[in-house]
Amino acid sequence: MPRRRSARGRSRYVPIFPRAAFDRIVREIAHDMTTDLNGGGNEPLRWQRQAMDAVQEAAEVFLIELLEDALRLRSGRESDEACTANSAPCTLDALPSELRTSSSPAG
Repeated sequence: MPRRRSARGRSRYVPIFPRAAFDRIVREIAHDMTTDLNGGGNEPLRWQRQAMDAVQEAAEVFLIELLEDALRLRSGRESDEACTANSAPCTLDALPSELRTSSSPAG
């Protein structure tokens, strides 16, 4: 996971997706869900920065794990143990070049 060490030694999450784009999508989905529940209420929900950061981190971790599992299944592996026993890496960096895009995270 993309993490950096802060001055105090704690790891700090570094988002993969641009924060503004992710915020916009989350707010749009939340607005659609509350509009459906309220029968057309138009008042948007307010989000604290910490809440939005937590949602973004959880979503990115989920997507990374989902894609790593898909890669593992595609390459015939069944678990992380098979990755450590093999010399071939089990990360998104191991994707064939035709499946990688220029926006893929490095590392």
